[in-house]
Amino acid sequence: MREKLIKRFRYLWTLELLNAVVIFPFFLYTLAQNIEIGISAILATTATCIMLIIGSAFSFLKYQDMKQNTHHIEKFENTFKLLRWFIPVALCITLIINLLQLGFFETGDWFIAILFYLMAILEYINYFHFQLMYDNRNDLGYLSKHHRLKRGIIPREFGW
Repeated sequence: MREKLIKRFRYLWTLELLNAVVIFPFFLYTLAQNIEIGISAILATTATCIMLIIGSAFSFLKYQDMKQNTHHIEKFENTFKLLRWFIPVALCITLIINLLQLGFFETGDWFIAILFYLMAILEYINYFHFQLMYDNRNDLGYLSKHHRLKRGIIPREFGW
């Protein structure tokens, strides 16, 4: 079981980091070849990528802890507590700034921005509140048995 968890955390941190630094920026770059991409889409994509990097960092720390059988992740609890409250405020501020921009809804940029903001919000909820991704038998079993979502991985780790 422990080895499965170690592999899972390795998979999570590498995949989320890959998405944050390669896949989503490349996706935005590719879209920019066909439609006008403005600051709104760039900010929203950046917000999503930052969320993925935070999730990747947590998964990496947990992976290292499990692999080395240590408890160093506890040193980062205050950082993650701060992020839990800072992220929604930052997301709201950037979303409001974008919505107040003149001409925001006149380009295709708004659709991409809203899509990426939604992804950032869902990632935030997934990490800090409720697990939204159920992609293995154990998670699906929990969901069918308890009929409710699990707490997010970060609050479960730190007992919030």
